[in-house]
Amino acid sequence: MTARPPGYGGTGTGGYNDAVGATAFVVAANAADVEMMRILLAAGADPHLVTKTNSNALLAATGLSRGIGEIVDDEDRAIAAVKFLLEAGVDVRAVTTYNENALFGPGYRGWNRMLELLIEKGADVNVVNKAGVTPYLAASGFGDRLGGVLYNKAGAEILLKHGADPKLGHPCQAQNRCRPE
Repeated sequence: MTARPPGYGGTGTGGYNDAVGATAFVVAANAADVEMMRILLAAGADPHLVTKTNSNALLAATGLSRGIGEIVDDEDRAIAAVKFLLEAGVDVRAVTTYNENALFGPGYRGWNRMLELLIEKGADVNVVNKAGVTPYLAASGFGDRLGGVLYNKAGAEILLKHGADPKLGHPCQAQNRCRPE
């Protein structure tokens, strides 16, 4: 149960944009399908395998590599999947090859209860991705590569409350909203 599907770029695996090297377990996490993850674990799946870009199942469950409106846009289901993955020992501190962590997906989406959970479990609020975006900047609407410029004011405030440095990163290197203030 650790077989990987053939790799290809772009969307296509249920809206999951990081499909190259994704196992069935990672795809189930992307869909927040806890029952399928249980079945796959019972059959011997390794929950710790990562995609070509080093994304693990927990990062998939947080919505990191999905466009807005693709597959799961239900925070409750996604939180259930994240809790299951945390119990299975999947690393909450993992980062992709783009240096994005578990806080980017919920920051972009406005999944603020998930932000609180992930921060409580040890996700780094001050990671800076290769585009110069931090989770705080992501929640503030800068660098939204997931399909729309969103401003998650409550999420940005949560990140600040937990020690996010608003001066980190380079918002004008981000893909969207790069203009003088």
